[in-house]
Amino acid sequence: MLELHSIGIIHGDLKPDNCMIDFNATSQTRKPTFKDVIIIDYGRSIDISLLPSNVRFQTNLTSTDSQDCPQFRNGESYFYEPDYYGVANIVHTLLFGKFIEVRQINDRVVLVDTIRRYWQKSLWDEFFNLMLNSSGDHVSGSSGVRDKLKTILKKFEDWHKLNYVACGLVDKISKIDTALGEKTKKRKN
Repeated sequence: MLELHSIGIIHGDLKPDNCMIDFNATSQTRKPTFKDVIIIDYGRSIDISLLPSNVRFQTNLTSTDSQDCPQFRNGESYFYEPDYYGVANIVHTLLFGKFIEVRQINDRVVLVDTIRRYWQKSLWDEFFNLMLNSSGDHVSGSSGVRDKLKTILKKFEDWHKLNYVACGLVDKISKIDTALGEKTKKRKN
């Protein structure tokens, strides 16, 4: 998302359905390494480099659901908000196994689901608060959100370096890759 914004593109429809993960098998034992997340479906994308810097957008969607940002659902103007919300939705789906649901409390958008304390709650709370409540940050070219997000990602990376083996991430990815490989073999037979 940050790379898209840096070249002047708003995707407008980031969600789990529009992401593909490319695993690179690095050895004959097929131990996967994470290679890329590929974003697809640019049907709602906007090239903002062609427009004045103070522009905001209004959706004309006739139907929305929980995967659409509050600005779409409420008929409010938007800029980067759909992409921030989309990233929050993707991460929420990875954590909870279901699409995001939010509610409004005073002037803040918050998750309906509760982050478990043993999931590094303070980090996730900081991440979701930023992604769900960054309305109006487009004026500075997204740099405010970009800088804050980079700081949060650095915190996650630092935590991960300290806890990499303990969390079992490599084993989990390997099991997913094996299961997908077995499904593919069955389909070919």
